[in-house]
Amino acid sequence: MKHLIFCLLMLPTSIILAQGSGDLDTGFDVDGKKIIEHNLGNTPPLNEGDEYARAIYVYPDGSTLIGGYAYHTNSNDIDMVVTKLLNTGNIDVSFGNQGHAVVGFDRGGDNQDKLFEIKVAPDGNILLIGSAEFSGSDTDFAVARLTPQGFLDPDFSGDGKMTVHFDNGGDNSDVAYSAYVFNQAIFVVGYATQSTGTDFAMTKIISDGLNDGDVDINFGVNGRKTFDLAHSATSIDKALKIETGSTGVGFWILGSASENDNSESPAILKVDFTGAIDTAFSTDGKYVFNDSRSSYIQDVTKKPNSNEFVFVGGDTNPANPDVINDCAVTYINTVSTNMGEPVGDTFNFNLDPNPFIFDFNSDCKTAAFSRTDSKLILSGNLYPDNMSSFSMGVMRLSSINVVNGSSSYSIDSNFATSGRQAIAFGGSGQVVDSPSKVAVDWNEKIIIAGTATNTNAVQKFGVARLIGNGGQDPTVSITSPSNGASFVEGASMSFSGTATDPEDGTISTSISWRSNIDGFLNNGASISCPVNFACLSVGIHLITARIEDSDGQVDEDSIAVEITEFQNDPVVVISSPANNSTFIQGNNINFIASASDDEDGDITSSITWNSSIDGAMGSGGMISTSALSVATHVIRAQVIDSNGQSDAHQITIHVQQNPDIIFKNGFE
Repeated sequence: MKHLIFCLLMLPTSIILAQGSGDLDTGFDVDGKKIIEHNLGNTPPLNEGDEYARAIYVYPDGSTLIGGYAYHTNSNDIDMVVTKLLNTGNIDVSFGNQGHAVVGFDRGGDNQDKLFEIKVAPDGNILLIGSAEFSGSDTDFAVARLTPQGFLDPDFSGDGKMTVHFDNGGDNSDVAYSAYVFNQAIFVVGYATQSTGTDFAMTKIISDGLNDGDVDINFGVNGRKTFDLAHSATSIDKALKIETGSTGVGFWILGSASENDNSESPAILKVDFTGAIDTAFSTDGKYVFNDSRSSYIQDVTKKPNSNEFVFVGGDTNPANPDVINDCAVTYINTVSTNMGEPVGDTFNFNLDPNPFIFDFNSDCKTAAFSRTDSKLILSGNLYPDNMSSFSMGVMRLSSINVVNGSSSYSIDSNFATSGRQAIAFGGSGQVVDSPSKVAVDWNEKIIIAGTATNTNAVQKFGVARLIGNGGQDPTVSITSPSNGASFVEGASMSFSGTATDPEDGTISTSISWRSNIDGFLNNGASISCPVNFACLSVGIHLITARIEDSDGQVDEDSIAVEITEFQNDPVVVISSPANNSTFIQGNNINFIASASDDEDGDITSSITWNSSIDGAMGSGGMISTSALSVATHVIRAQVIDSNGQSDAHQITIHVQQNPDIIFKNGFE
């Protein structure tokens, strides 16, 4: 890190220090954490409604959509809410209404509408997946579509919203959790209640630009299909995720199945793109992993470029049943099989980096794989020994694998403390900081969203960002101009620099240039005025070149340059005698001139006179002399203004010998 400061400047600068893997990212809302409050309702008092973040979508530019649902103040009314954050963690006020989109289906009952997943279609439109209440426990699949700008899209079902009901019995509770956009259609999965249980449920919604938002009645029965995973009329089967296979053929529908013991087991269904069960998988297209544990499933994620899946949740610690929960991770490999069936295993972890002596342990709420090296990130609740509050826990594994006959994992010791990080938002009252979703952005940074208790003891959206791969600092150097260089106002000038990073390589084109007086100039390895930025104002500028690498590490280099005010030269004119005049030696010669300056005015009195033969002649607007030698003289009048700028005017005169003297001498 370098600071070459011109001697006239002693200006402070601020540099972001290198952060390691698992550290809270100080480039995100200063401390790596942010509480988002929507405060729905007309007159929100201090005890405003609770809000729950449930979904994350990350854009390649680092901006993020955080979605979930929020209670209205003093009401049971719940709406879907989405907030867009910039890479800095600031709210993107250009999105929706000052950065937020609120969607209510208002179908009936308490109007409780919940969002569980956000998907962005190839055209940039934003899909909100969840449920809408019809009455009481009767809920339907709910899908809303926003424009990229964050407003309901009227080209989708007329008002940007649509619902799908299965109503197969029981309390008719139908809930959607996930969607996949494929071939001008939106495939949505969740569960549909039957008379004595629930089944995986799937619908297909048209998205062809003509009938967007209509259910495809040619799919299943009136656009709907249900699947019994546990082969029991009383089982509780829930589809939590839909993915395509590593070869892009058909869908994997992932979720849980439970019997009368209320224990949930990982469940997988394989269907083709028409929704027909793929019986080439596990003999009947279905697979339920049973390990006789008392467990529950919270989330499912797919390992990149594979047909391997991770189910996360919690279960009773088999070694100590008095401990409430372990983080339970079930890894299922559908490629490595045993007698045609997938193989799987369950691993238990404590997410707490500093467990209490009588720790109630932790459970897992969500999981995601890193993009480049497939490291598994787990996030869940940390329970202190007195259960007075929750905090968010994050853990990273370097590897996890299950093949037929063996299982293995390794904790990433380079991540935070022993592979674990704890996050608390600093609220008041009985604090509940609980994650619901984890995602990895395009720079491998880890984003966790859930609930965080604010200072009013109310649960709001809580978002945190961790450094994924703590890297080395980049290096930037200004190569020209030199420190202390001076330029005249309005003159062209260039700034050039180089920047490198151990991980990113040469990143000179990303250098950001700034003046402490004129502000941001431009980005690039070399910039110039007036091509890339307005020429600098008069003064002494601290010019800073700043570089940030893909890990958020920063370096800066600074120089000082001085911009001086542009001044016009003074003007001097000899008005007498005329150029090439001839004079007789000894005769008096009058020299007259005038001088002026834009800044100083009339400066005639400052004129100095000089002969190329006889030297200095005097000063002022008029001088007289009879002492010039016989010769041809170049007479020069010069003036210098108060800024040191000068001008000169010169003439040539001839001084000849007196002819009377020549004649007299001729007769001697």
